[in-house]
Amino acid sequence: MATMNDILQKVWSACPGNDKCADCGSCNPDWASLNLAVLLCEQCAGMNSMFL
Repeated sequence: MATMNDILQKVWSACPGNDKCADCGSCNPDWASLNLAVLLCEQCAGMNSMFL
């Protein structure tokens, strides 16, 4: 049985561009900004959280 993480991984990988951070373009982002609907690397996620 697939876990929620497995399902989310499949959804994210199906969309073009989700293999890179939306801000800096680094590979394999590991954070999601739900209000911006983008994936971010840890460094950019930290910077973006300062503005919210």
